[in-house]
Amino acid sequence: EKLPGTTRADNALPPKTTLLGNFNQLYKIDPPTLQLWIRVFNASLARMSPPLAHLHAHTPTTGADIKLWLLAFPPLAAQRLVREAGARGLPRSSVHFSDRVDKDSHLLRVHLADVFLDNHHVNAHTTATEALWHSVPVVTWPGQALASRVASSLLLAAGSHASSLIARNDDEFVGVAAVLAASVRRRVRQRRKMEDEKESCPLFDTARWVRGWEASLRMLVDAAILGSRGGGSGDRIPMHVSTGAKAAAPYI
Repeated sequence: EKLPGTTRADNALPPKTTLLGNFNQLYKIDPPTLQLWIRVFNASLARMSPPLAHLHAHTPTTGADIKLWLLAFPPLAAQRLVREAGARGLPRSSVHFSDRVDKDSHLLRVHLADVFLDNHHVNAHTTATEALWHSVPVVTWPGQALASRVASSLLLAAGSHASSLIARNDDEFVGVAAVLAASVRRRVRQRRKMEDEKESCPLFDTARWVRGWEASLRMLVDAAILGSRGGGSGDRIPMHVSTGAKAAAPYI
């Protein structure tokens, strides 16, 4: 028996539609990102058999009914996003909004997304981590700024199969996301591989994270002690410091 709140019916979601999800505040969806997602939407339909793509009608084998699944956060921004999407050719019927809920309720519904589309300029942070915990494929295209590279760091730490979801440019982002959106078999295979790696990957290895954090704190203390003793800026702080810290294995 499934827990309450874990099914599409519990969350007023279309039962068999392929959902391209993103659970960030809507300010992160700038016009280029919205246009990129619409390209994914159109490319996904194009990969399906022509009659189904033309009719935009769902069948269990192809998932030809596709929607963007977003949060109405805030509601005024949702109205404006619908208007902008319509101006770019995406009808209102192809965008599904869910309301904000408490954290526990949200975590029960994250797994219902088929593919998570990341924002290019301001990546998903916590929401991407939550999606990866539920083995939802997160497709990202890193930029140059720190905020635009968070999701790729998460994917690299989530295992070899998750890291395959990092695109090198916008065209590759569209291609990777569309292949997953258009194929139930590929999604199932991707999610199974990510699930298999979840318990052993650095991203969710809490004990490893704690060891690294403790080692960092010890290094900071030793740096302060060295400074108080007149150590120059050229002095190097050893990884195996006197307080007993051991060098932590890198996450990536």
